[in-house]
Amino acid sequence: CIPHPLRTQELAAVLAGLPEGRREVLLMRFVDAMSLPEIAAALDIPLGTVKSRLHHALDALRNDDRLRRHFDSDAS
Repeated sequence: CIPHPLRTQELAAVLAGLPEGRREVLLMRFVDAMSLPEIAAALDIPLGTVKSRLHHALDALRNDDRLRRHFDSDAS
C-alpha cells in the first residue's frame, strides 16, 4: 500500500504535536521495532513509564480528528 501524501503530512503533524517523550517512545517502538524493555533501557526510564507514554501516544493518534476520518473511510 502506497501512503497517501495528505495522510503522511497529517500523521507528521499529529506526531509533531505529541510531547517529546511520547513521540520518542512511539517512534522507537514502531519505526525502530524496539521492544518495550529495549526502549526502557535505551532511555534509562522504568518500563512502566515506557508503557504509559506509548499508551498515551496511541490514544492521541486514535482520537485525533485529522487521522480518524481517514481510518473511518478505510473501513467503509
